[in-house]
Amino acid sequence: MEIPQAGYVVRAQQLQTVPIAKPNQISITFNENVQVAQNDLQVYGLTTGIAYHLSPSNSFTPLTQVSPTEFVATWSFNPPLADGVVDQIQMKLFSGNITDSIGQRLDGDWVNPEDTDDPNASEMPSGNGCADGPNDRFEFHVNLIAPDFNLDGIVDGSDFGIWNTNKFTAGGFTQGDANGDGFVDGSDFNIWNVYKFTKWNDWPSGEPPQGLMGGGGSNLPSASWLAAYDQLVNEHHVYQNGQINQSLTNEQWGRFADGLAALLARI
Repeated sequence: MEIPQAGYVVRAQQLQTVPIAKPNQISITFNENVQVAQNDLQVYGLTTGIAYHLSPSNSFTPLTQVSPTEFVATWSFNPPLADGVVDQIQMKLFSGNITDSIGQRLDGDWVNPEDTDDPNASEMPSGNGCADGPNDRFEFHVNLIAPDFNLDGIVDGSDFGIWNTNKFTAGGFTQGDANGDGFVDGSDFNIWNVYKFTKWNDWPSGEPPQGLMGGGGSNLPSASWLAAYDQLVNEHHVYQNGQINQSLTNEQWGRFADGLAALLARI
């Protein structure tokens, strides 16, 4: 997961799901050589309330110069993120602590978008032309939505269709691998099932959305549909004692998936 210093179409891409099932690092690019330390970055889950721990100082990767105007610092998650993470991440870089070779502080001002058309949202590079004060910080939001395989910010039948097309094959995030193990299987379906019919692609008033989808052209299934879905899951023994049924054969999964595809077509 990388925050570049330029070349980023922010209003659309910042709210788009990061296409990585389980990110293990955060890299931030600066346009000049700066003094930056491991504890200058904090990562917080706006949806879950989790304070994510980053690598200790002995495994923090300080600035690496990749071009005359690109200097990259990298932090690792420690411990690694859980399988199937769904959260809206706030990264806080304490820009008041970060200075260049002549002691100028980072210009890190940033306005996060509320939706993809927000005219007030910032675009890279960050800053307003004035270096920050000692207590300022650069705050940047991204969406980690493990079962959003088509990256539209909504977990729905389209994402199931991607899983269904690629089930029981090797694949990455956009092929239906929600847990990052490189294979599309029942474990990934389970993550889709947990978050199905939720919407995450806008932040009204800057706050992360939570709960079932409704607007934006997406219809919330009726109570009768959800009852039919539960019946289908039970008939095909997809779960045992609350856990995904690991004994289902590919053929059994196929019959269930065909039934669910037909059911989704009714929404």
